[in-house]
Amino acid sequence: MHELPVPESAIRIFAVIFAIRFLSGEAIFEHASRRGNVLVFRPVLGLRLLFGGGITLILFLLSEQGMKSGELFWDVVALGMVSGLFIVWPCTILIGPSSIRETRWFGLKRTSIPWNEVSFAGGDVENSVTVRAKDDRLIRHTQYHVDRAGFIAALKQYCENCSYNYPAPKPWVPLGAP
Repeated sequence: MHELPVPESAIRIFAVIFAIRFLSGEAIFEHASRRGNVLVFRPVLGLRLLFGGGITLILFLLSEQGMKSGELFWDVVALGMVSGLFIVWPCTILIGPSSIRETRWFGLKRTSIPWNEVSFAGGDVENSVTVRAKDDRLIRHTQYHVDRAGFIAALKQYCENCSYNYPAPKPWVPLGAP
């Protein structure tokens, strides 16, 4: 019997699909951590390792090979890749009795929304849970954050404008809509 060869591209595609499914599945099984009376919703561990390892590896290769080759183009491409990974790194969300906070870019960008300033909290069209302030600041819990059920339970507990507290959830309203 003659076996068909498996092309390398099919193996790579399978590996990428498996990695994406693993990361999104990991979010279901991990739970939020607690710092005192604050719940901490981080991105899944696999995603943090992937981004952190990617940034470290690119910087290492840039320092080792970039200096030797002397090609400015590849140095700029590598720095662009590091900047891209740094920018798209998912935020950490903290929920406490007084507010919901988001820290991004290793604490360089912080967003805080007190519960009395929340205009909407609930599911949106991107399969995320969004908290919007009256001045349109957003904090989003995506499929790549841990413990979606715990996040919704915390919203129900602390936020009076949480759509999950109503018998029929309020519909999601796009930004800028009246």
